[in-house]
Amino acid sequence: MEGDLLIYIILSFVFGYGLGHVIVIRKILGNPQDMIDLLEKYKRSDDEIKNIQELNKNPVEIEVVKEQSNFYLYSKKDKEFLGQGLTIEIALENIRKRYPNKVFNGIIAKEQAEAWGLSKRTEIR
Repeated sequence: MEGDLLIYIILSFVFGYGLGHVIVIRKILGNPQDMIDLLEKYKRSDDEIKNIQELNKNPVEIEVVKEQSNFYLYSKKDKEFLGQGLTIEIALENIRKRYPNKVFNGIIAKEQAEAWGLSKRTEIR
């Protein structure tokens, strides 16, 4: 009885494994372009994930300066001017357009945010 069960399990495994291969082979032979497209789509998405991970490793730290009614964004590292706008959101939008392959980080302290009329400590990402 136990021997029969073991034989059934082994036969089911072998049959299922073999059937799975047959289905995959038929799919590839039936329309190879579909399989090529699927593999290319997978590779593109994998490359995009790697690019995003690489960008997040080296974010650009920014410094925010407000003069009159404009916000100016500078790189903390080398004080390079990055962009400007009437609001922080517009300034960030402008630098993201100018530098689409960079990630920006920064924090505006609560006291500074209140002085500029912002509601609270602001994180820039």
